Amino acid sequence: MPRAAVVERMKPVAHDVVEFRSAIDAHTEALLRRVQNLESRRTSKAACWNDTLAAMATLYLERNDPVRKAERAQAKKPAPIPSQGRINAARYVPAHVAHQVSLRDRGECTFTGAHGKCRESRWTDVHHVTPVSKGGTSSLDNLTTLCANHHRYLHGLERKGSSLEKTHCDPRRPAFSSPSVQLALH
Repeated sequence: MPRAAVVERMKPVAHDVVEFRSAIDAHTEALLRRVQNLESRRTSKAACWNDTLAAMATLYLERNDPVRKAERAQAKKPAPIPSQGRINAARYVPAHVAHQVSLRDRGECTFTGAHGKCRESRWTDVHHVTPVSKGGTSSLDNLTTLCANHHRYLHGLERKGSSLEKTHCDPRRPAFSSPSVQLALH
């Protein structure tokens, strides 16, 4: 049976138990079994798939979640701004500022429109509220997190000369809760 024939799903089966269904290729199976063996060795007991997936997810988030990276980086000294040759220094968002944006926005889209807050946390970007071309800076007060759709939408408005006031949206940030995201700095 091809992988595409298996519908991926997570189905609640009890108060705190979810059935997880997915098709994986042979390479991924080998990776999972290797992690299961290592987790069994680490804990000195046979690791079930739940233990294995939890260990993998924990390590992955610790390494890749920008909110956790931001928490670790708070005590570190800011890195110098790279030279003009590599990237546009005016648009460059220093890592310590990007971390502050991640902490403040909890990695979620801050776009607020007619239907409320977006709160998407999957495909997000750091966005300059006032564009660099119009004097905006890469300061915490001028940066917000937007999902890819709202980021494209707002840049489309800027190209058309529309203002955010006309669209009843506020891309700036009040309160948020769920952290998991990948940031692409723009």
